Amino acid sequence: MGARDLWREKWERIPVPALPERVRLRASAIGQGHLFLSGEGEGGAPFIRSYQIGTGSGEAGEPPALTGEVDYFPEKGEIPVRRLLFDNMARILWMGYDSGRIESGEPYLVLHDRILWSDPAGYLPLPRETSLDKGPPPLLTPKSLLKSKDPCFSCRFYLTSRKEPESHSIVNDPVRSPLNVDSALGLLPVGGGRGLFMGSRSYVCRVPHASPEARISHCLAVSAKDLPVAGIWWGNSLAYLYPPGRFSGGARRWTIVAVNPAMLVDKMTRVAPGRVFPFLKVLKTAGHPIFLPAGARPRVQTFSTDGRCLVLLGRTHLYRLDVGSGNH
Repeated sequence: MGARDLWREKWERIPVPALPERVRLRASAIGQGHLFLSGEGEGGAPFIRSYQIGTGSGEAGEPPALTGEVDYFPEKGEIPVRRLLFDNMARILWMGYDSGRIESGEPYLVLHDRILWSDPAGYLPLPRETSLDKGPPPLLTPKSLLKSKDPCFSCRFYLTSRKEPESHSIVNDPVRSPLNVDSALGLLPVGGGRGLFMGSRSYVCRVPHASPEARISHCLAVSAKDLPVAGIWWGNSLAYLYPPGRFSGGARRWTIVAVNPAMLVDKMTRVAPGRVFPFLKVLKTAGHPIFLPAGARPRVQTFSTDGRCLVLLGRTHLYRLDVGSGNH
């Protein structure tokens, strides 16, 4: 279970209600007391459902339970949703549609004021709380992002602002990148305005702000054996997920490694141009490993957080890691 005294770990198994027949689950996200699930329905149609995260019967020691459900219907008729990202700052549920590109990892990179996408995406703006006399908020329809007025035919990445839109209009701003940088294996955060671009060759690069000449730059190579399978911001820290044997060695257990991003950025600035950045070595030196329960079989694409809890969906259960108030 890892360093119990340091992290005050508490693992709970929350049964997930059975999904409709022929629904293929692809991703999940948690926010505002809700669990969002997405994937592909019958005939390739998009599927998005949300559950309220309740407290069971309310009795002491009763584990949380999923109650109520709402299905959403994207505007993009027959295109399934491949990824979900809940953005608490903007109160937006971002949706990465399946574009047909061969990508096995996250197609987005979250920075403090913007998000970098490997494909244009859609979004679901969540309603604010309403007073009782107005009744509940209306059932919302997910929206598509608008194209930039300055197209870039050679650009493979796009930037969107995390500010809540005043008119529900969000724009994809194209970004240029070096030819040898791609995201076939996903994009992961590393702090300091940088990201981990994983592909046939992997790099840690700096992400620009949106502008007509925006370009991904200052790239350092990373060895393939050092790569995690998922990574997210967890409060002011970063959390990376490694499969059995990659980080834990003889323990042969899935491992979450939490690290202060300042430690990663400091090591990056010390790497000479043309040299490989020792990503895994830095994590083993500066990170805090947390081992998942023996026999855990998490779905990598469901590694998510609501800002406080880390969440993973297994084959039949939901794993949630709570951190004590004195930590993080």
